[in-house]
Amino acid sequence: MSASTKHDGGGGVFSIILTGLLVVTLLAMQPLPAQILTADAGPDLEVDTGTPVQIGGSPTASGGAPPYTYSWSPTEGLDDPTAANPIATPNTNITYRVTVTDAEGVQAEDEVTLRVRVWLYAISDTPPNQLTRVNIYSQSPTLNIVADEITYGGPAMAGLPPVGSVLNETEAAAIDPVNERAFIISNMGTTSALLLLDLQTGVATGIGFTGATDINALAFNPTSQMLYGLSSHQSQLYVIDTATGAATALPMPVTTTGANIEGLAFDHFLQPPVLYAVDEFDGTVYTIDVNTGEGTVAGVTQEGFESIEFSSDGTMFAAHNLSKLYTIDRDSSYAATVFANSLTIDGEGLLLNDGLSTLDDLIPVELAAFYAQTGEAEVRLFWVTATESENLGFNVYRSEQGMNDFVRVNSALIEGAGNSSSEISYEWADRQVEPGKSYDYLLEDVDFQGRRTRHGPVSVAVAALPSEIMLLQSYPNPFSVTGNNGAGGMGRTHIAFALARESFVSLKIFSITGREVAVLARRSYPPGRFTISWDGRDQAGNIVAGGVYFYSVQTPAGDLLKKKLLILK
Repeated sequence: MSASTKHDGGGGVFSIILTGLLVVTLLAMQPLPAQILTADAGPDLEVDTGTPVQIGGSPTASGGAPPYTYSWSPTEGLDDPTAANPIATPNTNITYRVTVTDAEGVQAEDEVTLRVRVWLYAISDTPPNQLTRVNIYSQSPTLNIVADEITYGGPAMAGLPPVGSVLNETEAAAIDPVNERAFIISNMGTTSALLLLDLQTGVATGIGFTGATDINALAFNPTSQMLYGLSSHQSQLYVIDTATGAATALPMPVTTTGANIEGLAFDHFLQPPVLYAVDEFDGTVYTIDVNTGEGTVAGVTQEGFESIEFSSDGTMFAAHNLSKLYTIDRDSSYAATVFANSLTIDGEGLLLNDGLSTLDDLIPVELAAFYAQTGEAEVRLFWVTATESENLGFNVYRSEQGMNDFVRVNSALIEGAGNSSSEISYEWADRQVEPGKSYDYLLEDVDFQGRRTRHGPVSVAVAALPSEIMLLQSYPNPFSVTGNNGAGGMGRTHIAFALARESFVSLKIFSITGREVAVLARRSYPPGRFTISWDGRDQAGNIVAGGVYFYSVQTPAGDLLKKKLLILK
């Protein structure tokens, strides 16, 4: 028996001919297409502050051409940013991106978000006197019972219950995030008692009696490390010694209107922190001078709030006497919104643990100066840092003066120095202001963990519009046609002018010899300030040579203004 093989030339069909027997036709196997490279960063997770957790998929890379390399960013909090499944130890909400590269250089990416649980604790003054908590950053907030009853753990003190008994009349709470201590007040005795509360067990340890009656609100200033208490019926603010519990009254009452202030808390989003208070009866919101005790009305919210607390991003929480938790928007006339409809919380005292454990966490930037100056239809902000600790950068917020409706005005984070123990000066210009208006500015620093602290405000008035027309200096100047000009963008300069009344405007570029190079505007404009960009090209679209140029603006009224600019090559 003989055999021969034939290939049809078309790629894939072979015939094997066995003489005298049969013909067998085989279809050649075509190579399967390679699987697409896929990256999997793993599922989004909720974690506790500082708790290690493994991220990445199972596996993190598939398809493509192994072996793979991995690059995770940002690298903060990761043990090995080049591992397939690194260990992350987050202190704040963070999104990690993994870039997978296979052996052929093909890349794939994916992200995973870790949401750090931030617990808002609540103490109850009515049976069963529970200690509860809720994760305020959870997508579905639910109430967790830490302890069915708050109990007294000693030492034996007259006016407090026997050791091991339920602690009643727990009226107020405050947290010291620097030293990780939680303070509460019990009004079981003839004077208010200060205690430390274990947030893991609900057991309270006595410090001492304050010597004041009916203290039912507490607030701790994390910057000055001072504890304050307030007697609602007397509207009296006290400084309380955290070692002995002794209370010293400040000279002025918060108010003389017969208020019932139950809520007291520091907003440490601002530096220095501001002490807020809320009247349960009529919803009046006060800011309090911590040196005199005198209150100033800041606004009015809904009545019925028994306690308030702030998160480190400035969110104001309030517990209502109808067992609902609210947030209060200080930028919208102190409007109150239910935090979670399904949540029932008895919050005679609120305290919020943002996971801050050192004073450096709270003050990443120490300012030596912060001030504003007006220029030609712009506001220039200047600030000097005395020290910076893990400072990522700065944001600038602006509000019309007295309106308290601050919005961010810088498009990108203004880069900080990271860590520095020497003075560093910064400058930033706001060119989106309106002539004739006054503004307030806040400066916000952002640390490596995303925590934010605001400074200010500083106030400044912008000059009114000119009587006819005003031509402003271009920025940046000089500029590079092909280079990166920082705030000016890539290869552009910006020319601004202001009009007092509607007018036809001609804006042109001239060479140093007087030759017309480009016409940037030739039309009618209403009153106001306008900015036009030039990319360094002439009317034919060609990039002009480096050197000195002039720009001019002219109106039919005969106004002709010129300024000089320099192009770098």
